[in-house]
Amino acid sequence: MQEYCAYVVGPDRHIINRIDLLCESEDQAKQCAVRLVDGQKIDL
Repeated sequence: MQEYCAYVVGPDRHIINRIDLLCESEDQAKQCAVRLVDGQKIDL
């Protein structure tokens, strides 16, 4: 398992939240992050 951080980015392009993820791959981390942020922009 790998540790990943997903950063939720606000409309002003500043980070407004960080979500720590533990996933088997980067692809899985991307899928998890998308489900958690409900349409907001994220950086992984």
